[in-house]
Amino acid sequence: MSGRWYEKDNNSTTNEKLNKEINEIKLYLERTRRTDILKCWPKSLIDFTVTHSPLSIHNVFTQIESIKLLEVISSCKVYQNYMLTPDNKSRAQVCNYTSMYAIMDTFYNREIQNLISLSKNLNTFQDLCENDRIALIKYGCTDIICLRSVAYYNQPNEYWTLVMDTNNSFIVKVDILKPKGDLYYGFKNYLNKIYFEWDSDPIILDL
Repeated sequence: MSGRWYEKDNNSTTNEKLNKEINEIKLYLERTRRTDILKCWPKSLIDFTVTHSPLSIHNVFTQIESIKLLEVISSCKVYQNYMLTPDNKSRAQVCNYTSMYAIMDTFYNREIQNLISLSKNLNTFQDLCENDRIALIKYGCTDIICLRSVAYYNQPNEYWTLVMDTNNSFIVKVDILKPKGDLYYGFKNYLNKIYFEWDSDPIILDL
């Protein structure tokens, strides 16, 4: 019994350190531009040097890990361009599959552009050959868009809010996918599991 309590305490301590680390990085990002961070570290050092000594201000990540984490979080800011705000007063509900396809086409085109912009800001992505970069975007974009859909999902009422611009948005209820069977139940299971873990903290999706 005492062993279980010891294991639980260790996990709690690790989570506290990780949360503290993430909060420090978020605060650091607010004060420092990504370009300033990368200027301090040669690209060869970032990509190839292995270090095991953590930063003096951090307890969890090494220097290289911290820099790469900052790079990812900074690149993910592209997803903040279109967020639900009080100005999005014009909201229409999508009632059929045909209308949903037309709206989702526009919405997903923008999300794909966001993903491309994000990827171009990652040094490891730029180091790949062109064919590999195209393949990663082509075969990974659908999964990433679906995973990030929880960011604009209302779990109590089971609908997505698709923000098209600063004034217009559409409500799409998950029930509209019922005719698709497995797709509907797959989304339902994923959204119900991830929603409370995510708890409206976008950094979880970024990582």
